[in-house]
Amino acid sequence: MVDRKKIEREVQKYILKKEWDKAIPLYQNLINEGEESGDIYNRLGDMYMKKGNKATATKKYLRAIDLYIKSELYENGTAVCSKMLRHGIERPDLYFRLAHLNVKLNLGFEAIRWFNIYLKEDSTLEYLEEFINEYEEMLTLLASHELLYERVKNIYIKVGIQLEAMDKLLEIKKEGITEKEKEFLLSVVASIKECVDEGYKRDRDEEIKIYRNLKLYKQAIGVLQQQLKESPDDIKTMKLLGLCFLESHKPHLASRIFKYIIENWRIPREVTEEIKAYLDTAREKIRYVTA
Repeated sequence: MVDRKKIEREVQKYILKKEWDKAIPLYQNLINEGEESGDIYNRLGDMYMKKGNKATATKKYLRAIDLYIKSELYENGTAVCSKMLRHGIERPDLYFRLAHLNVKLNLGFEAIRWFNIYLKEDSTLEYLEEFINEYEEMLTLLASHELLYERVKNIYIKVGIQLEAMDKLLEIKKEGITEKEKEFLLSVVASIKECVDEGYKRDRDEEIKIYRNLKLYKQAIGVLQQQLKESPDDIKTMKLLGLCFLESHKPHLASRIFKYIIENWRIPREVTEEIKAYLDTAREKIRYVTA
């Protein structure tokens, strides 16, 4: 029987010395002896990244995520996904795993966001066979929410999944909802974007308005920052970003944005006065906070 603790200690010695080629075979031996785990594959991924072998690192990370899901360690799996994105590893099956993990964590907004990204990237549904069970689980969950009813039906049609008692699974809940369900539904209202049919597009201005009304400033800021990446000179977007920072009690960031607009853009006088008023409000809040 393999002594896992002893091997782990040896691996750590090699890791501290950055001797990846000596540490990797030890972990591989553990796997060959049936001792595989999400942690082992996660560390293997890290070591292959250190060696500059992104392709092999990707395989190890994906295996780590799947093992974490199997062990119901969903936050660990999400952490590995985030690490892969930081390493510049972006692929449809990663987006799907992120959607699945967020469903497991009851994070409706994030689940839908990543699921939509996945559907856009995997237009040929290359990974459908691999994820057939996860598809059914995710769609069953999403179908239970009234605001997603039509969207989910379209997804069922697109991926060709026929679940038993589909009508029952899609039955809209008419009774009162819990606070947790209410929170999920509110986030759904603001988050659904183009999902299956190309003709469906939610107006971003309306989306931001919903976020602000619900005081979901983090989400609103995320949308606005994405808009600025696409259109850096959009003063309306920049102004809204400043307002979101102001409303979310981040006056320092808000003041920087308003000051930047005034100093760098030629804008009509009435707009300048409006921005100056926002800047004065931000500065007043800064003085109040630091007083």
